Amino acid sequence: MPSTLITGANRGIGFEFARQYLADGWQVYAACRDPDSASELRRLAGDSDDKLQILALDVTDPVSVQAAAAKLDGQPLIYSSTMLASADLEVKPSGTSITRPG
Repeated sequence: MPSTLITGANRGIGFEFARQYLADGWQVYAACRDPDSASELRRLAGDSDDKLQILALDVTDPVSVQAAAAKLDGQPLIYSSTMLASADLEVKPSGTSITRPG
């Protein structure tokens, strides 16, 4: 099963990406700054049979980025970011490089 990491997944286009990837059978890692306040995302995760995992991630905080990277270490995935206009990128497990697949 393919996996994706989506930043800004608690609302707007990020939430829609998470919903659609999940509907297509992907393992979704949905990242947002405050998972406790992401009620719609938590509801979606609750209905997902563990196919949607929520990660706390503030992309402006290096400690937060490192913590999220540690949780995903070794997980091959496609990265979708609302900041990158939904460009699909491959994140190397070390978290040090991002490349376009293909």
